[in-house]
Amino acid sequence: LQQRFRWIFVDEFQDIDRSQYHLLRLLVPSSGNLFVIGDPEQAIYGFRGADPRLFENFFHDYPGAVRITLRRNYRSTGTIVEGALSIMRGPAAAGDEFVAVGARGEKIVIHRAPTDRAEAEFVASTIERLLGGATFFSLDSGRATGAEEYQFSFGDFAVLFRTAQQAELVAEALSRLGIPHRVFTARPMSSHPAARRLLELLEEAAAQRDTPGVEEQVASLLQSLKEEHPADDVGRIAAHLQKMLAGGGSFDELRAALVLGTEADLWDPRADSVSMLTLHAAKGLEFAVVFIVGCEDGIIPLRFGSSGPEAGIDEERRLFFVGMTRAERLLLLSHAARRRWRGRVRPMVPSPFLQALRDGLVDLRRVDLPGKRAVPTGQQLGLALDFRGDGQQGNAAFPGR
Repeated sequence: LQQRFRWIFVDEFQDIDRSQYHLLRLLVPSSGNLFVIGDPEQAIYGFRGADPRLFENFFHDYPGAVRITLRRNYRSTGTIVEGALSIMRGPAAAGDEFVAVGARGEKIVIHRAPTDRAEAEFVASTIERLLGGATFFSLDSGRATGAEEYQFSFGDFAVLFRTAQQAELVAEALSRLGIPHRVFTARPMSSHPAARRLLELLEEAAAQRDTPGVEEQVASLLQSLKEEHPADDVGRIAAHLQKMLAGGGSFDELRAALVLGTEADLWDPRADSVSMLTLHAAKGLEFAVVFIVGCEDGIIPLRFGSSGPEAGIDEERRLFFVGMTRAERLLLLSHAARRRWRGRVRPMVPSPFLQALRDGLVDLRRVDLPGKRAVPTGQQLGLALDFRGDGQQGNAAFPGR
């Protein structure tokens, strides 16, 4: 195999486990041609065995390797990049270590809702206002001239959450306002009953692959499923496999996609709808506007007891970093004072991660939303948010802050 594969490229190196690394060592000797790309600060699959410490092993096992560090961020605003880095390394994180090529941008919004339902309504109503053209102006700001103009569509928005159960209330709130949305998680594609049936059909087709017309029959079946189920997972899975088949994919490759794929693989950037994803499923994607809901201790970071192992907290921190850096222009973080969580309504406190966001990076008082809408007075109305849940504007309170 070393003679057959003389050049090896490994993407997302931070996600490999030790058995995969051992295979890599067998394929590529220390003097071999190997290129890996990865970011240890985006290592979020420890529960699958991924170990970011393998980066250290790599430079020990391949001493001739050249390290190339990419320091420019072309996606997010300067404020978002600085905020995400402060989550990883504390408020004193060096601002010039990574450079955002784009503008400084708006502050990161932190919204405190009285309940999880109020949080869901905040997300839905804010998306509605952004789509309607609210701007970064308010009557009490003293400004009466224009702001940067954004033209948002449904597909520009993402709502991210730590666990799939958090999606329900937000989805209901979006539906009440008629906002199209789709939910994607890291759930295996094969867990869907439709996928299991398709897997059986593909196994039958693979056994008859030499029979004339089999591929056409499979393509016809996938087309029928896509047309019969245009708005659910059955249709999305069929469309995904149909695209692979049209691109020359074999029956074995289609079966592998069903067995190894997740719901996130069904995400289509061309679909004009709000994307709702778990933080894990959002990895590798980007959106103009990102909401991260449930920024509360016990959810972000996810805890199963009163505390958690430091290694687990570190991975949760990296996961939050990944979520924040999905945002291109606007990042809104929300938390609720009370939430139905694990079977009962519980009082919640803000995530300890939020304490790392220094005052200059966040807006705790007011959300003035982007876009452009003409009003008779020539001034723009901002959206004042209630952070205390008592009808008054105020700052969110963080433990130890």
